[in-house]
Amino acid sequence: MKVLVVLFITFFYNAVHAQTDTIVDIRDGQKYSTVVIGNKIWFREHLRYKTKLSYCSILSKNTNECIKGNYYLNQELDSICPKGWHVTTIDEWEYYINILLRKSGISKDSLKLVNLPPQKTIIAAAQKNINILEDSALNLIPRGWVEGKKIMHIKSLNLWIVDKRTNDKKFHLHGGELGYAIHSHTHHIIDKPRRIRMFNVRCVCDLKDK
Repeated sequence: MKVLVVLFITFFYNAVHAQTDTIVDIRDGQKYSTVVIGNKIWFREHLRYKTKLSYCSILSKNTNECIKGNYYLNQELDSICPKGWHVTTIDEWEYYINILLRKSGISKDSLKLVNLPPQKTIIAAAQKNINILEDSALNLIPRGWVEGKKIMHIKSLNLWIVDKRTNDKKFHLHGGELGYAIHSHTHHIIDKPRRIRMFNVRCVCDLKDK
């Protein structure tokens, strides 16, 4: 199996600017708070756009469940964000998390590489050192994930992430009080249709494009 390791590179602390704004998704008129991080503009909210396959369109009878973020299948990632925006990539998360490490005075040497059976996928994690839910820049809200027809692990953050190097759309991020993990696997992503997992999405665009 090809090993994919999330690499952490040093970036300047001032890469997060206090510049915030809002954008309107012309597809449904919903407004989203945004923030500039480096040369990117990030959503500060989970995407709420409804698709034919999203949780609040096909599974949930209570649409209020998705007021703070809808849930999506990985097969929608190429077209889920508004025009000119895209689902966050591994590189973009590397940049952001390195800012948090510097901000918290944490050495990248403290990061652990963990092997999670049965997928044997290598992930990068900061165990008990960094709580990304406490950072205010992205306002990362734990919403759990959807498995089958139920919302699971509601106190954890779970987001789709795209690996542009391999175009692997199974990558996702888990975050909580004990740290975070970024990994890719087929288990409950593409191999079990009745228990398929759906995660939240954050959208990003290049600053120069706006």
